Parts: sequence; C-alpha cells; structure tokens
Amino acid sequence: MGEHNEKPFEKELALYLESQGWLYSPTGAGYDKERALFPEDVFGWLADTQPKALAKVVKPGDAASVQAKAREALLDRLVKALDAPFEGIAGVYGGTLSVLRRGFKFTPVSLRMAQFKPADALNPSTTADYGKMRLRVMRQVFYSTTSKKSIDLVFFVNGLPVATLEPED
Repeated sequence: MGEHNEKPFEKELALYLESQGWLYSPTGAGYDKERALFPEDVFGWLADTQPKALAKVVKPGDAASVQAKAREALLDRLVKALDAPFEGIAGVYGGTLSVLRRGFKFTPVSLRMAQFKPADALNPSTTADYGKMRLRVMRQVFYSTTSKKSIDLVFFVNGLPVATLEPED
C-alpha cells in the first residue's frame, strides 16, 4: 500500500473504531515507551472496576509524590507479570494473554486486567465490568527509546498493547 493510500486507510480504520466506542489517539501521546503500556487506561480500568483494591496500593490519602511512586511500582509489577515466562513457574504464567485472563498480583491484592463477555446477564457486576473495558487504537506509536521507529497502528485493551497493524507497500 503506497504512502498516499496508507495514511487515509489508517485514519479511516481508526475513526471507524472510534465510532464503535473505541478510544482513539491520533498520536502516541500518553504512551509509555519504557513499559510499552498506556498507563491512563490501566489506571482508568482499575479505578472503574476495582476501586477498593486499587485504593489498597495507591492510597487516596497519601501525598501526591507517594501516590506517584505507588502508581509507578504498580506499573512495574504489571510489566514484570507481562514479561514472565509463558510456561509458568510456581503457578505464575506470563504474557499479555495470561495477564488479561488471570490478572496479576501486587501485594496485598490481585488485580484483574480484563472482563470477558459473560455468557448471561445473571451477574450485574460482571456485566457492568465488561462494559467498562477500555479499547484504544493509537496511530504512529514511536515505540523505541533509542530511535525514531514507529508502528502505524497499535490496539490496546485496558492499556495493554494486544495487536499492531503495519500496512505493506
């Protein structure tokens, strides 16, 4: 796909997803290159679905600097869970799919990173959490901390990158 076709294609796809309820970021603003996450969506998801658990690790009454350190520590722990080996050691499995399915532990709590669509509407809380999923499409994500390389489109679920799209020429 030529340059003259690639940009309009990316934009049209992103705008379509936005019209379907996705969050749309036309630039890489808000993306954490060091951790390869979108922190605003990570914390938005946790605050919307697990406010009590989040308050145990990022205490609302603490000074802003203490809260910032707690948030950084939580993100670092999430990245560690994402980077853990796939095969599982002592019941801990790594990778994005595992973290989306099983969540991750950040003492003293376990945090979920997704709520899959329930089979029925018998549990209103589960249905509500499913409705709070944060899907985001981001254009031109400069992912490297050492170069100007970028990916045309990145798709996120609750702040975790799950897919990329790089149209070919």
